[in-house]
Amino acid sequence: SGSVSVEVAIKMAVQYWHQKDLPGKKKLLTLRGGYHGDTFGAMAICDPANGMHAQLFEGALIEHFFAPTPAPDRSWSLKSWDGV
Repeated sequence: SGSVSVEVAIKMAVQYWHQKDLPGKKKLLTLRGGYHGDTFGAMAICDPANGMHAQLFEGALIEHFFAPTPAPDRSWSLKSWDGV
């Protein structure tokens, strides 16, 4: 399923940094407004403010970094990014 593939991708990223002797690198960067699935790891990279899991699981999920969703005309910039 889609959620399982997201979980596998997260595990691969964590394993990559562990093998590079940087086991502390566990946070991910994802876009605000995204939905990635219903498993715990996938829910953690869904939009923390407006996602369907945001309030129910607040405080239970690992916190990651969220970049602004790009505008269709590409007029956005990282200046608006708060990093959370």
